[in-house]
Amino acid sequence: MSQPRARIASQLGLALAVILAIVISGSTVFALRSLDSANLATREEHLASEARLLADQLSTFHGTLRESTLRLSGLFEKRFGSGLSVHPDQPVTVAGVQTPGLHLGNEVLNNNFKEVDEFKQMTAGVATVFVRSGEDFIRVSTNVSKQDGTRAIGTVLDHANPAYAKLMAGQSYVGRSLLFERYYMSQYTPVRDAGGKIIAVLYVGFDYTDAQNAQFANLKRFRIGKTGSLALLDEQNKWLVPIAGVENLDQAAPTINNLVKTPGKGEFWSDKGEDFYSIAVPFEGGPWSVVASMPKAEIRAVTWSVGTQLAIGSLLAMLLAVGSVVWLLRSKLAPLGDLVRQAEALGAGDLSVRLNVSSHDEIGQLSRAFNQMSQALSTMVE
Repeated sequence: MSQPRARIASQLGLALAVILAIVISGSTVFALRSLDSANLATREEHLASEARLLADQLSTFHGTLRESTLRLSGLFEKRFGSGLSVHPDQPVTVAGVQTPGLHLGNEVLNNNFKEVDEFKQMTAGVATVFVRSGEDFIRVSTNVSKQDGTRAIGTVLDHANPAYAKLMAGQSYVGRSLLFERYYMSQYTPVRDAGGKIIAVLYVGFDYTDAQNAQFANLKRFRIGKTGSLALLDEQNKWLVPIAGVENLDQAAPTINNLVKTPGKGEFWSDKGEDFYSIAVPFEGGPWSVVASMPKAEIRAVTWSVGTQLAIGSLLAMLLAVGSVVWLLRSKLAPLGDLVRQAEALGAGDLSVRLNVSSHDEIGQLSRAFNQMSQALSTMVE
């Protein structure tokens, strides 16, 4: 008689393997999706926390500079408490520029650096006295330096400077100023004559360029995780600190401007084939956008790592389960082979074959029944 092509144990083992593979695969996919969502939420919270922390640090830094500037501006203004007066009929040439004479009492302030230099010695801040000439404010006494290191006397306040419009409206200005490629925390205070006309401006500032450059250099080296970074985008879409690893920064700027409208909420965006996940929060003192970013590959790396381990563990568990079940089935179904041989012997006329029965399950009952049938047939033949 031919042997069966497939044993019952193998068939059941194969069926179990297929069922386990389907169940484990579905469970693994569900678990990975849940893990990916949870991982992204954790990363988003982490990135948002880093961005807010940097924004708070910048606010503290600029707030301290602002308070110091306000306080020391009052000291500088007191030096001119006796009153300033302008004398257009007594012009003074300052660095080749004809300027109206500006007097403090009987003292001419044009080309006179006594007050500004004493102030710098006391406070380490810079100071300037402007005189108004038409629609311009001209520096007639200053210790602010130009790029070549000389005093910036005879230069005018840039009309694009945020302080200019406020001064023309008779208001003071406190905030950042870019003067001769240096950053200052500044206060500009208008000075009026007896008729209320603005005749001059008193300026006090602190040069924080070097401190800011050091801060920006540290930010460029700082990493969130392995490759994540912090970046700063100013109000003119200029990157003060770029996003690490991004090649097309100009294209990234509009995306960041949209993100800052929903602070703390991130989204994926592409840069020449590489995807990044970014979160932006505003820093009003800039006004800048503080950006925390991380490549998608690093975010997904956790999911892939856990997924690989989970898949390997699931495969090993499935193999162990199937192997155990096949072994158990083979051991339990082994008496069926003896039954097959007994049936074949009976069919061949050998009525003397008997089975050794030790089990008490259904197979054991079947074996006893075969023994009884063999005994009955043997008796009948005799």
